[in-house]
Amino acid sequence: MASLVDICNMALQRFGGQTITALDQASPSARACNLFWPNVRDSALRDYPWNFCMKRAQLAAVANETDPEWSYVYQYPADCLRIKRLFNETTISDVNPVKYVVRAAPTGSGKRVYTNLPGAYMEFHARITDTTQYDPEFVDAIAWRFGADLSVPLSDDKNLREHLLKVYATVLEGAVRADANEGAEDPQYDNPYVDARF
Repeated sequence: MASLVDICNMALQRFGGQTITALDQASPSARACNLFWPNVRDSALRDYPWNFCMKRAQLAAVANETDPEWSYVYQYPADCLRIKRLFNETTISDVNPVKYVVRAAPTGSGKRVYTNLPGAYMEFHARITDTTQYDPEFVDAIAWRFGADLSVPLSDDKNLREHLLKVYATVLEGAVRADANEGAEDPQYDNPYVDARF
């Protein structure tokens, strides 16, 4: 189980960067880790429906909000990074996807899910901030991806980022296979780093 500092140091060592002992230390490495980590984490969690980050939740209907195109308006979960599908008790086994759109809330606060599905549930990629929940293969992959971003401000080698992204694509492919072995579903994802290899 890797801590965030462990992942930062793995990423920094991918290109020979200065490691850190804490995220709040006054160093270029720590400042770069704090700046880049949230985006790298969310991007990697969106890349593929990792078993440890997939979540199901019943959506909360938004009171006093309507839309002329859709019958139901739901609150977009705060920890949702990417929707995999909507369903309810009747459509849970349907092959055809339920239609929906996501838009900014009229009030300007948060997002809404618009659909014609009553009693909607959502299966989605959740934002998991506790790094101890990450699979070891995912930790290895995200450290390469993180290292690619950190290499730009912390290294003079302008070609290093592309090299690290290529390694990330290879490691990610293996991590996806390992993750898929824990379930019966076929691995389906759209990741430009992996897709470029085929």
